[in-house]
Amino acid sequence: MHFRVTFIAAAFACALLSAGCTRVYDPAREQEISFRAGSLLLNDAITKADFENGASFYVFGAKTISFTHYPIFTGQTVSYDGSAWSYSPARFWDPSASRYDFLAISGPASASGISCTPSTLPLQATVTYSPTASQYDLMAACADRTDGSIAPVNLEFHHMLSAVSVVVYNDSPSQSITMNSYGFKNLCTQATLTVEQDLNTPEQGWVSPSYDTNVVLGDDDGAVLATSGSYYPTSTVTDYMIPQALNPLGSTAPTLVLNYSYLESGASEPTNVVTPIRLQDIKIMGSDEAITSWQPGVRYTYQIHIRMGGGIRVHVITTEWEEVNAETPGLLI
Repeated sequence: MHFRVTFIAAAFACALLSAGCTRVYDPAREQEISFRAGSLLLNDAITKADFENGASFYVFGAKTISFTHYPIFTGQTVSYDGSAWSYSPARFWDPSASRYDFLAISGPASASGISCTPSTLPLQATVTYSPTASQYDLMAACADRTDGSIAPVNLEFHHMLSAVSVVVYNDSPSQSITMNSYGFKNLCTQATLTVEQDLNTPEQGWVSPSYDTNVVLGDDDGAVLATSGSYYPTSTVTDYMIPQALNPLGSTAPTLVLNYSYLESGASEPTNVVTPIRLQDIKIMGSDEAITSWQPGVRYTYQIHIRMGGGIRVHVITTEWEEVNAETPGLLI
């Protein structure tokens, strides 16, 4: 299941030819590479103001001349300044090239952690991601051009990560509870993403996983949930997770850990409760099917209902990440 954000990358073009290649000058084809996009650049939480002042992605690309591949983009930063996408120095289409290939990555603060060799086809990039170190919406797109056209290159960006949120409800009719925190234990919190160009769809894989046996991520701001109907957190908290099995062989099952307390009538000190819930046992709302893995491009919302004296009821709602078209009303570029 994919959830995509569509970018329109206007005409790409090549840099100066490598030594030994001959360029045939054609003024009609002397067109500079440019980009345009009309979305919130892949991050659901980003505001329009943020988008207009700092959005960027990184492009790797190659051209093919006489069966030899020449790099033209090596992680070039393409940024949006509020009116247009731009980069420097400019590249131009090469009329002697029979093929162009492109791979774009969005999310990291810089291209320094992205490894890609544009002269090797199919294009392949690797980047290590750790949600406990720095979270961002990691996305990728790819495209090729073999018809000699200098029309805009269409790039469809795909989410490489899973989005995970938790909402805790107090269903108790007369007992308030204090929600201290929730977090995750035994998760894969570091791995290396490999993205490979496959026609116009990036193929992904994760290698070198590292697991954390501590309770991490989630939220610990705390809140008092009064009687029935109260919930926490009141604003959605999203963790961008590495796609992974929730019942991995040979390791401890990942769990969702709740930490809450309540004050019994007549007691002077609150009772604290720490409850681990195995993620692989949580079923989809209205179904007997359990979620045994997190898939890329899917948002998982875990809803937890606590009723004092009646136990804890948990289910998960799965949805695809919203698709944002290139022509977003109010943001026409």
